[in-house]
Amino acid sequence: MESSHYLLLFTKWDRFSRNTSDAYQTISALNKTGIDPQAIEQPLDLTVPENKMMLAVYLTTPEIENDRRGLNSKAGIRQAKKEGRWTGKAPLGYINRTAETGRNTLPRLNPKPR
Repeated sequence: MESSHYLLLFTKWDRFSRNTSDAYQTISALNKTGIDPQAIEQPLDLTVPENKMMLAVYLTTPEIENDRRGLNSKAGIRQAKKEGRWTGKAPLGYINRTAETGRNTLPRLNPKPR
């Protein structure tokens, strides 16, 4: 009886998953069904022990980048709030605008004449 062997191709390992533990679970599930995930630009033969270390690096790097991006976003929002800037969607009666200086402003939709 002849066994089938299939490849799941993608460009890079960071396109496969941005979560290390999910990636390992998915790789295991795919291997059990006879599917070998393989990155075109970062090919790895996972039967070679050293390549398992490379896989760990390829899978962990995007997760770390995502975590860092999240921390930077939270820090930026926190800093904007400290400076008294509005960080979300404009409240009723106002509109989000960007001034010529590049700074976000919240002008009234219909300012009342004085």
